[in-house]
Amino acid sequence: MGKVVLQEPLRSIHGQLLASDPYYFRIYPVSRDGEFVQIVQACPDRSRYKPTAKHLAAMVAFGERFGRLKHEEYLKRVWQGQLEINFNN
Repeated sequence: MGKVVLQEPLRSIHGQLLASDPYYFRIYPVSRDGEFVQIVQACPDRSRYKPTAKHLAAMVAFGERFGRLKHEEYLKRVWQGQLEINFNN
């Protein structure tokens, strides 16, 4: 973990800059006045992680409750024709 000082005009960054980056940025509050410190941490390696049956069931339940299937009708209505590009010029 390391502290990061960003140059203006960037005030803060959080998350990974690229999906392949081995590090991600976090914001750590240092006071109730809104002051914070930028921290860089290594991404955890979960490539060999095998979820337990309980954790797998929780992931499936989360997907059913908040996932794409629940909102499929809404997404079809909102994205109607937006993913198709017509090149008839």
